[in-house]
Amino acid sequence: MSTPKQPEILLIENKGPNTLLRALGPYLTSATQVSIASAFVTENGIRAFLPGLRKVARRQGVRVITGFYGFVTEPKALTALLKAQDEPTGKLFVRISRDNGYHRKLFVIQTQQVARVFIGSSNLTSKGLTNSGELTVCLTLPLSHKASRSFRTAFEFDNSQRQSVPLTGPLIKAYEVEWKKHHRPIPKPTGASLKKILARGKGPPPPPPDPPSFWREHVYSVLGTESQNIVEAQTDWERKGWTFFTGRDLERSKARDRALVLDHNVGRAHLIVLKDVTEIPTDDGRYHRAYLPLTGYRTKRLNRNLKKRLNEIGALPSRASQYRHGNLSQTAWRDVLLLFKKPRSRKK
Repeated sequence: MSTPKQPEILLIENKGPNTLLRALGPYLTSATQVSIASAFVTENGIRAFLPGLRKVARRQGVRVITGFYGFVTEPKALTALLKAQDEPTGKLFVRISRDNGYHRKLFVIQTQQVARVFIGSSNLTSKGLTNSGELTVCLTLPLSHKASRSFRTAFEFDNSQRQSVPLTGPLIKAYEVEWKKHHRPIPKPTGASLKKILARGKGPPPPPPDPPSFWREHVYSVLGTESQNIVEAQTDWERKGWTFFTGRDLERSKARDRALVLDHNVGRAHLIVLKDVTEIPTDDGRYHRAYLPLTGYRTKRLNRNLKKRLNEIGALPSRASQYRHGNLSQTAWRDVLLLFKKPRSRKK
């Protein structure tokens, strides 16, 4: 199937055979990833759509975000999702929005070439999937299209730890208590109850992050346009203003690490702090690291004198291995900081 150069638009009115449930079904067979943001989830809606999601989850990833706005989402629907999430052969992940007014309706079915974005008024409910009164637009977009990246970036933002929490059994039980109190045809949302539910179900606090490591990295080539588009389409780094580079042996790196980057393309050396690391296969490499410049430190010319000084402090070996990615000791990194530190401006 050829990739469309321009967006293709399909209108789904939930009339007769033209329902959202029927429109979504055929595309699940070739999906490489499914991402769903639905303000409301009901038992009947899950019963109709979950079999298709389970099939995708056995071979690829499925992510669902829902919320507690208005206490419309049904506890039985959450229980069914939790059961599917706990299946050992599946890759289905469910999160609950921290936003007590969460009201999004977004279905993104991604293949190797395109993203089909369904956006409109339909939730993951029986009425939303099949009944009249709903209106959904399906956009078929190349993965590199700006709109495609924007929709996926919006989902990644909602799916982040800052914006949502994982679905767990204790969280469902806490929600069910409040749901029984508030459930009525047009329930009144209360932010205080949502905070109480999330507090009960979040479990023990996460362990403290590992201390940062220190690295030496050489950059010899410029990332190709196609590889850059692939990484930007599958991350939110561009929106956050993070720069990134790519290599083939970066799996040991992690966010918060520091690195001395020797950029042979422009003949410069600078210090960075890693913000994120991900694995996405591209022609230019599979391990990608997003970073920001380390504040308070300058860029230096990558000349013979700098290489000699780096060698003296143990940050750059004198052998052929100096041209390879490697870790630095804390002592070497401390000396690197002193070497690159910006001089204090003199007060007049």
